[in-house]
Amino acid sequence: MKLIHVYIAAHKSVRDLNVSLAGSAKCFVENNYLEIRRRRDTSDYYHGYHCSAIIGANGVGKSSVLDFIESCYFLTDSSGLLVFFSEAHESLHVCTINLELRGYSEDVILSADYESFAYSNCIEL
Repeated sequence: MKLIHVYIAAHKSVRDLNVSLAGSAKCFVENNYLEIRRRRDTSDYYHGYHCSAIIGANGVGKSSVLDFIESCYFLTDSSGLLVFFSEAHESLHVCTINLELRGYSEDVILSADYESFAYSNCIEL
């Protein structure tokens, strides 16, 4: 499983932030509606490696994104979602964190219990 997208609805001072972490899919969340668009795979350019980076000026929330991902393992007041891609099954898995999706654009497998999802899929972040 690969983490391909993080959406933060509310965490600390961060609100309504989409962070794409994969070149193979483009995800957007707006008004609790998830839209996922497939993209052409660009990993050949990087000799099979998928590259992601979170960059920005000081104070824009880079550490808050990482803190949000970590806080998902525990009870949290934060809200958002994590989108994973399973290469083995070519399926998308969406873990909602204190957020109810109104709809989504593709067939995805939803999970409201991230801790169980992470444990059953051997995810370590």
